[in-house]
Amino acid sequence: MARSYTQQTIKLLFGQASACAYPGCAAPLIFVDRQQRTVVAEIAHIRSERPDGPRHDPAYTGDINGPDNLLLLCGIHHKPVDRHESTYEITDLEVWKRAQVATAGAGTPVSDEEALAIVRIRPEERHAVDQIIRLSFRVERAAEDAADALGLVNHEHRRAREKLQAQLGPMWKVDGDGNQTPITSMQLPPTQQAAFRQRLETTFQERRPRVREIVGLLGEEMSVLRAMDPLLGGLANQVVLAAELLPDVFHEASVLEQTIDLLQNQVRRLSEAAQERY
Repeated sequence: MARSYTQQTIKLLFGQASACAYPGCAAPLIFVDRQQRTVVAEIAHIRSERPDGPRHDPAYTGDINGPDNLLLLCGIHHKPVDRHESTYEITDLEVWKRAQVATAGAGTPVSDEEALAIVRIRPEERHAVDQIIRLSFRVERAAEDAADALGLVNHEHRRAREKLQAQLGPMWKVDGDGNQTPITSMQLPPTQQAAFRQRLETTFQERRPRVREIVGLLGEEMSVLRAMDPLLGGLANQVVLAAELLPDVFHEASVLEQTIDLLQNQVRRLSEAAQERY
């Protein structure tokens, strides 16, 4: 079951602690190296939220995911405490909790971003992430389908030029000195060229709204996720920014490929961030 700690609970827990709660352990809650901070503390339940979990207490009426039922442990001590519940009883952990608060001093400040990174992803947030990934795939396919439609028009254009070349037979261009150069690329008459340009423009304008429509849906899902989780929402916004380029570039193959690569990379970052918070 996904744990649903609030950002306020996370910040309060760290504000009440300066090290691991296990007696005699001075392991810090945040590891700092090369000017980079990494939260390494783990949140432990005094009483499990699961009926089959360690130290589950059906009579407990407090907030199971609130600060009174939680304490911070290092990675070394969290697993033994939960795996050997008969050895580490509720009364033991309550003593550790009181000692952790009493010796916290100024506590361990954490930023909003660090606090959010600790919070387990909720079902509704997971759903929003899944929707964003799904819509990203749809907008990618819509842009590729639009590019294919333009490609068919261009293919017909080339075939028409090749057909004209075959009908007229070999032709040469003669310069002022009488030198002959084979004409290998035949241009269609102006009216036919104009007709193909119009078909390209019409195809572009017909396909563009569909791509934009899906980008709009993607933006709506991003807004929902950002309201629930600013950290994941920020990553989702990068997905939307990449997708917003697609309605204007699907007529240029190389640019389309680069933009799709950018979109896929942003989707990957969002997916990995969500995966870390299962």
